Amino acid sequence: GLERLFRSLECAVVFVMNNDVIVHSMDTNLLVHELESKNGDAWGCHILNEASHDTEYYGGAIFNRFFFNSRRVLSRGEVARITGNEGFYISGAFLGFSRAAYEKVGPFYESFFLYFEEIEWFYRARQKLGRNLNIVVLEGITLRHQVGGSTGNSEFGTQKSDVAEYYSARARILFSRKVARLYLPNAICYNLTLAI
Repeated sequence: GLERLFRSLECAVVFVMNNDVIVHSMDTNLLVHELESKNGDAWGCHILNEASHDTEYYGGAIFNRFFFNSRRVLSRGEVARITGNEGFYISGAFLGFSRAAYEKVGPFYESFFLYFEEIEWFYRARQKLGRNLNIVVLEGITLRHQVGGSTGNSEFGTQKSDVAEYYSARARILFSRKVARLYLPNAICYNLTLAI
């Protein structure tokens, strides 16, 4: 789909969204202004947790390769401080790419499926674009995310379904083999701990 939108239809920016997100608010004038005036490579937005109504992500999170977990970014000020951090990524619940970045970095690796594909893409983007990767969190749109709405997680995301656990564990191994081979034992230990 991304390939067709960028190459055949020549879209300048393409957004991908989970099917369990709902538009909470949208200021189309501000959104259009941001898209036209900010030269972004990757785009995120403010995402609320549907169950708790709290901020789930302010754009994204910082991934820790050692512990294989993410610390969510919860405010605009925090985004300004950490976008240069190598582990920062935009949440795949809502993620936009510019055509220029997509052509330089390439598509998601389809083998991941469900988890870690956006984290891997951002690691690859930093290798190819370095510090020139421009990440923008749009102020013109806010979404509500029904955490686990697609995979059958519990209402508050505290318990994953078997489907979610399987694909998460699988993606953790794929990610470490592709991006962080040194941390493959950590990924295996993490998966074993979850299994126990």
